[in-house]
Amino acid sequence: MLEHFTGETAIFWDCEGDKVPAAGKRVYIGNEFCDKALPAREVLFAALRTCEERRGKATFVTPFMTEKGLRAAAALSGVINAMICCDEIVVNDWGFLSVIGEWAPQKKLIAGRLLVSRYFPGQDDEALSAGKSSQDAAARYLFPEEFLSFMGGYGVKAIEFNSWKHAQVASRQLQAHGIAANLYIPYAYVTTSRFCSCAHQFKSFPRSLDFICHKECGSIMANVGYDKSAAAMIIRGNTYFIYQHLAEQKRGVETIQRIIINDAGVDIGRGDEDKNSVK
Repeated sequence: MLEHFTGETAIFWDCEGDKVPAAGKRVYIGNEFCDKALPAREVLFAALRTCEERRGKATFVTPFMTEKGLRAAAALSGVINAMICCDEIVVNDWGFLSVIGEWAPQKKLIAGRLLVSRYFPGQDDEALSAGKSSQDAAARYLFPEEFLSFMGGYGVKAIEFNSWKHAQVASRQLQAHGIAANLYIPYAYVTTSRFCSCAHQFKSFPRSLDFICHKECGSIMANVGYDKSAAAMIIRGNTYFIYQHLAEQKRGVETIQRIIINDAGVDIGRGDEDKNSVK
């Protein structure tokens, strides 16, 4: 797929030294799924400074949040606003979207895939199974016009997609509203919750008041079975991911402005059979 793509390519960076992005590239820094996994202030500063030294661009990614998470994200505003290379913020929480204009007024806003994506690879298409036309089937992937006007009212400049099919259909609709379409590969998230399988508890209700998250999800993952799909599925922390086989996709990529390579923390190593492998 990437060999047919002419738009911008970004990579999700975990702020660790072994994944320092190439010079001049855009990197995504942060976390989509858990506010406890947001980088510490000094870690974020060091990552953005490295990005500036390499003359790259950075996008700060925020998850859905608890009240504590909102305060933690606000505490990072000084770093975000001070670093010129960080010109975008991905928002995955409706409450955060309502206050982000005051938090970082100069940054480009992007609606994250948790905020808008309702589909994942392999999901049954009920319209097709009912024998409806492909046009009718595609219509289920379109956004309500009122929703896109609502996004425009908040100044959202791009929407990020979790599923290739969703992006392929809806990206043309977004063009009419001046909203860019971004797509995550190769892993799409299937579902996420407030229960963390690493900490063995709900993150909103810690066992004790002195509970400290040790970010075990950074080093722990599990493969899980999924009988209805041949795709690999993994669970990391509070989120399930499924692998998208997109190597043969050639049509429709011209309406996607950016592809974000996020391996969900997995060293895939699938070889030449899939060109989306993250090495």
